[in-house]
Amino acid sequence: PYARFMDLRARGEAVRAAVLETRTGAVVAFASVTPWAAWPGASCVDLCVHPNFEDRASELLGALPLPAGKCIAHVAKPMTHKSRAFIENGFTKEGRLSAALNAGGVEHDVLVFGRHAG
Repeated sequence: PYARFMDLRARGEAVRAAVLETRTGAVVAFASVTPWAAWPGASCVDLCVHPNFEDRASELLGALPLPAGKCIAHVAKPMTHKSRAFIENGFTKEGRLSAALNAGGVEHDVLVFGRHAG
């Protein structure tokens, strides 16, 4: 999702994003929403948070203006702060992709969250 966001931004298209910065201006968290090309009418929500700021994930996600329609997010199972942030912002767990991510030789399930906004 981040690469799609950067591509849209580079082409001058409107994008939705929110960042969390420290007092010194360091970006420590980023959330974005982009159209999902494979599923017309749906959007993909991405959330990246530095480990020292995981407790602010829900706050950042809540600051992201979501479009009307279906919004979908993917979370690697060990990332409980991300799952909690999506649930606290009205997303529900809609599925699990077993062993869908291999990180350093360790397989992880990927949870799928969704939200339908009117």
